Amino acid sequence: MDVNKTEQIDFCENSLQNIQNLIARMDLKAGIVLTIAGLLSPGVYPFVVALFEHHASATLRFALFCILAIYFVMLIFILWQIRKVFIARPASVGNYSQAPLMLYPFLILKNFKSDKDYAAKALELSHENIISDYANQIMECSNIYSLKHEHVNKAINGLLLLLVPWVLFLATSTGFLLLQKDLSDPHSKPEIASVDSKVNGVATAISAVDKGTALRPKAR
Repeated sequence: MDVNKTEQIDFCENSLQNIQNLIARMDLKAGIVLTIAGLLSPGVYPFVVALFEHHASATLRFALFCILAIYFVMLIFILWQIRKVFIARPASVGNYSQAPLMLYPFLILKNFKSDKDYAAKALELSHENIISDYANQIMECSNIYSLKHEHVNKAINGLLLLLVPWVLFLATSTGFLLLQKDLSDPHSKPEIASVDSKVNGVATAISAVDKGTALRPKAR
C-alpha cells in the first residue's frame, strides 16, 4: 500500500503526541506518589509529641527513633526519585543526529540565532528533513519517557516500603499510649473492683438459694 507524504507526516505527528501523553501520565503518577507521601508524614508528629509527654522509656524511644530514621530515609529516597522525574533535561539524541533539529527547544536556541534564521531554514526543508526531525524528536521524547518511567517505578516501590515503618511506628505508639491511658485512669481499677463485687454478690446469692433449697423439706 502506497503512503503519501502527508500520511507519513501525520503518522510521525501522532506518534510524537502519543509519547508526550505517556510522559504526562508519568508526571501525574509522580505527583500522586508525592501527595501520598506528603499526607503520611504529618500523621507522625502528634505521636512523637505524645510519646515525650507520657515519658516513654528509653528503650521504646530508641526503637521508635530507629523506625523513624528508616521512615525518613525512605522518604528522602522517594523525594529524590520524584525530583529526577520533574527535572528538565538537555537534549541527548539530537547531538548525534543529522536532522535539522527544529523541534526541540534547547536545540533550536543552540542552532539558530534569530527567528529569521529559523524561518530561512524552514523554507528550505524537504520532506525527508521533516520526517528526520520528527524522528529525532520522537527519539528524544522516548528517552525522556524511559527515564521518567524508571524513576516513577522506583518512587512507587519506595512508597510501598515507606508504609512499613509508618504503620509500625503508629501501631507501636498507639499501643503504648492506650496502655498509658489505662494505667493512669483513676476510674479503671474501681470499675474492675465494682464488677468483681457484683460478681461475688451474685455468686453468694446463688449459693444461698442452693442451701435454702437443700434445707427445705420434701413435700409428701
